[in-house]
Amino acid sequence: MLKRKHDIMKRMSSRAVPGAKFIFFMPCLLIFLLSGCGKSSPYPDLQQYMDRMKQQQAGMIQSLHKLDVKPPIAVIYDGNMRRSPFENGQVVGGAAKAISTNPLQAYSLSMLRLLGTVTENGATFAYITTPDNMVYRVQVGDIIGDHYGKIVNIQPSIVNVMELDTDNPDEHLQRVVSLKLRNEN
Repeated sequence: MLKRKHDIMKRMSSRAVPGAKFIFFMPCLLIFLLSGCGKSSPYPDLQQYMDRMKQQQAGMIQSLHKLDVKPPIAVIYDGNMRRSPFENGQVVGGAAKAISTNPLQAYSLSMLRLLGTVTENGATFAYITTPDNMVYRVQVGDIIGDHYGKIVNIQPSIVNVMELDTDNPDEHLQRVVSLKLRNEN
């Protein structure tokens, strides 16, 4: 029985017109491919969302052209009484520079001013102001000034600071500088 069916199929295929399969399947393939090109969508909400996104993107690109770009503002550096930003971090004499954790180390002692002193629970503190009107509380042992001055004594109207003497770079001498309370009348 199987052999007979096989023989019938063989005879039918030999009688077929050459290219008949191509002629039959080509229109089917064409209909299948063109069915996806229609304007109507089975998902109209998705189509609306896509249309909105396309409009928003176009709006964003157009708004970039409307930016008001201003040229940078020139800044003049006044380095008087300030450390050069190009120094390699070495103290005179080659000693390694300590990491500055105190903002008062950014100023020379001549730029700092004593505002007053306070004694609280046996500890004496001094209040120092900087040229930019910031006030800092210091105590004995704190490092202030750009020459690593260490506060050695706080009295009611004077703060004594021991700092490196930079007048003689070959000698490692220290000097005592006093910040005195000024009467402002």
